[in-house]
Amino acid sequence: MKRKHYRAFILTASSFAVCAGSAETVSAQNAVRDLPADYAPGVTFPVSISISPPGGTAVVGVEEQPPIGWVVSNISHSGVFDTQRQKVKWGPFFGGSVPPAVSYDIGPSGGSSGEQCFTGTASFDGLDQPIGGELCIPHSVPAVSGIGLAGLAVSLFVVGAMVLSRTKRTARPHR
Repeated sequence: MKRKHYRAFILTASSFAVCAGSAETVSAQNAVRDLPADYAPGVTFPVSISISPPGGTAVVGVEEQPPIGWVVSNISHSGVFDTQRQKVKWGPFFGGSVPPAVSYDIGPSGGSSGEQCFTGTASFDGLDQPIGGELCIPHSVPAVSGIGLAGLAVSLFVVGAMVLSRTKRTARPHR
């Protein structure tokens, strides 16, 4: 599933991603990340990376760096979290043992705000490739009193209409 979120500029030498507000995903990759549409601080969500090694690949490894300070859990396929480098790591996978996807759950820290970006590298027989797909995730817009922004706009419209209606009924003509 490809969603349009953010334009990504990737510096492959350092596997560093810089995100620059709304546009599209990176595609045509052998490793592709899937993120939800947005995040809310303290609400855990899944991250998955699909893996499609080029034909004849003997060894695959994957490394992912989520936003610093976010809590990683439930890492699939015997992956581990390297606390020193703040990376989730999988592999090496040999030959036919490469899973179609790896995943983990992540919980944004309570103080998180704004757009947050993920970086990662997949290695196919020692040739590193940046993980494509969705690189950045925006902060969700909080609901206002549980009604959301659309509900707020409708509520303000209705209240404004009621005030105008009442004003017209009680206004007396000038004599």
